[in-house]
Amino acid sequence: MQGININDERLNNVINNIASSNNISNEELIKEIERDGSNFSDFREDIRIQLIFEQVKKRIISKNLKISEFEIDNFIELQKERTPTKYNYSHIFIENIKDGSDDVDVEVTKNKLIKVINQLKEKNFEEVAIDYSDGPMASKGGLIGSKVIDDIPDIFIESIKSMNIGETSEPIKSIGGYHLIKLNKIEEFEMEKIVVRQSKTKQILLKKNQIISEDEIEKKLSNIRNLIIEGMSFSEAAERYSEDGSAANQGDLGWLNPGDTIPEFEKEMDNLRIDEISQPIKTALGWHLIQVNERREKDLSSESLRQRVKESLLKQKTEIRFKDWVKTLREGAHIEIWLYDN
Repeated sequence: MQGININDERLNNVINNIASSNNISNEELIKEIERDGSNFSDFREDIRIQLIFEQVKKRIISKNLKISEFEIDNFIELQKERTPTKYNYSHIFIENIKDGSDDVDVEVTKNKLIKVINQLKEKNFEEVAIDYSDGPMASKGGLIGSKVIDDIPDIFIESIKSMNIGETSEPIKSIGGYHLIKLNKIEEFEMEKIVVRQSKTKQILLKKNQIISEDEIEKKLSNIRNLIIEGMSFSEAAERYSEDGSAANQGDLGWLNPGDTIPEFEKEMDNLRIDEISQPIKTALGWHLIQVNERREKDLSSESLRQRVKESLLKQKTEIRFKDWVKTLREGAHIEIWLYDN
């Protein structure tokens, strides 16, 4: 495939990772493959072809696919529908107490119910369930667990939907006796909570070059730092001296999340006080002065969910297009068979 090549170094790295993930050495991996009658050279070529296909998906197919905000919204709504609300609750059952003629002794039953209600004012629900409940989960403190509405008895639904978490219901009468339920938790579709510390950051970058030594670059950056300390604003210095694209924006890099920058830069940035100017620091990009103007805690839960959904949809679309692409190649292959007379 034109323009796509997997060199031996990358192939070896992938095979090394396969061995490592299985907690075996490369030599052991080769023995395992050849033990099944396969050839290690064929195995290498299979891996190479898989890597080429992954590059095709990435460069040719995924690159030209778009995922709309509408598609992301629809996917999230569908997930919500597929993840119905669950109600986690506990249960105490006061069974009707029979008298000598096997009829329900209403007064004795109600007295037990009143006693249980009074006990709930002094003890927690679990203790009372263990001591008094006639229900099947009494020994476990009456815990029923998490149930969707369809799995909850009809006589409980109205109460459970109107209750607050931690609340115990009024007695619910049934043919067999009285029920008390406690709503422990409501489990709804929810996004993974992701809160990060963001830093609003500016930088001045002097890039490495073959004309000026790194010592001279560091010295020049130190002089710029002195100019700022003496009164020049960081913004003005960035606009005048920085060799980075952010110079046009007075060095402003905006709000940075963890992982947005290279490790050396991020470590220095995280250690700075607000408006403090860093000493010159060296990274693979060059030499930097850094200033953090603000910090905040940012909830990225929604953004993270949407990004994961986007990646999932993109992967699905890519696989479909890839299969169509392979099918087209096969259908378009022209095979000629020549028969010769001997």
